[in-house]
Amino acid sequence: MAFYGQMPPKEAWQKSEEAAVKALAIDDALGEAHFSLAVVKTWYDWDWRGGEREFKRAIELNPEFAGAE
Repeated sequence: MAFYGQMPPKEAWQKSEEAAVKALAIDDALGEAHFSLAVVKTWYDWDWRGGEREFKRAIELNPEFAGAE
């Protein structure tokens, strides 16, 4: 949503992070949620180590998920 101007970037990134964290609280084995959190960490927070950790976890949980590779 932030990429396409549908809402202010800060709001979109915060909502994305909240949704990913909520999904992981429900089920920590969701590779897609780890991927989403990784994107927020790298693109918005500039937390390269945190993003890498989440990307690796996403791939570990779902190696077939092309977005995480």
